Amino acid sequence: TYAYSNADWDDLVAILDRKAGFDVKAWSDRWIKEAGMPEACFSGRSPGQLFPDTDGVVYGCFLMDEDDAEYCYRLYSSLDEEERMGVLMNLYENVWRRRIDASRFTDWAASAIYKETNPLIFGSLLDYADSALLYSGRRQPIYEHSLCAIAADPSRPHEMRLQAFRAFSKIAASPKDCRLLYDIWRNRKPFPDLVLGEKDYTDLSFQLMLRYPERFEEIGLVQRSRISNPDRLQAFDFVSEAAAPEKSRRAAFFNSLMQAQNRRPESRVLTAIDLLCSPLRGSEAAEYIFPALEILPEIQRTGDIFFPASWCRRFLGSQISAQAKQEVEAFLAASESMHPLLRTKILQAAGWLLQ
Repeated sequence: TYAYSNADWDDLVAILDRKAGFDVKAWSDRWIKEAGMPEACFSGRSPGQLFPDTDGVVYGCFLMDEDDAEYCYRLYSSLDEEERMGVLMNLYENVWRRRIDASRFTDWAASAIYKETNPLIFGSLLDYADSALLYSGRRQPIYEHSLCAIAADPSRPHEMRLQAFRAFSKIAASPKDCRLLYDIWRNRKPFPDLVLGEKDYTDLSFQLMLRYPERFEEIGLVQRSRISNPDRLQAFDFVSEAAAPEKSRRAAFFNSLMQAQNRRPESRVLTAIDLLCSPLRGSEAAEYIFPALEILPEIQRTGDIFFPASWCRRFLGSQISAQAKQEVEAFLAASESMHPLLRTKILQAAGWLLQ
């Protein structure tokens, strides 16, 4: 039917609808085109209660309250791998929906991460805990300590240690932890048997620039001297501007991104945006939201097919301030004519912020 031409989703659904023996269009309207997901209540306090969705068959959000979450926290370590992953996903979904406390989740995750041996669950725990830490809006010393202890333990698998170190380097906030990271970077002597590559040291230098603005020039000069590849050196100079101590300099860098030629290569642009919008900058990053979203149609025309979504996630994903929410709402109100797909990318990236 569509040889040498194009078919869209609705065309495919229409063909399947004629052959499937059930109402495919109704399924598509419900599961593909409508927002959200099915919701069901979960009461962990009931005797003999089974954990929901631990076999990956059921699709939906199982709504919890704090007592339900505590039930899951208590029994989590006794579960098998599939059950742990299912419970973890449901817990985080409820954190994202603001039904259970993000700080309590992060504190629990610090212990769960320390005990976890499955690398896939370990990685998911890190991702979820990092997001919950952001949503909580405050430091979680127990989580920082857990990550540092894992990274320093030579008996653990190297990849898990490396993941923990990278996560630790992005959230370390105490003077003691910052000095530890600085010494590791300056002396190039990480924890025993932990191997860091050039990119790890480069990324660490960016984090140190944020934490020691008075040492920005020194850190930059030392790290530049360690990079021999011209392309990586150019990328380092580019990204460093996003970590500059002067607000006016950071603003000038942001303004330069409004020009298409300065948004390539896109990978280094995204790294720079992460620094511009670092939680360590407080609500400053909210000032970038409106102009960053305003050029989204141009970014779609001039960039990679996935770049608009990545652009939105970088500028909105780490925002938690009331000012940031106001900026997003103001933009959405002022741009009702924007293509629905682009508006959807904004809504997805700002999902937690707009709740």
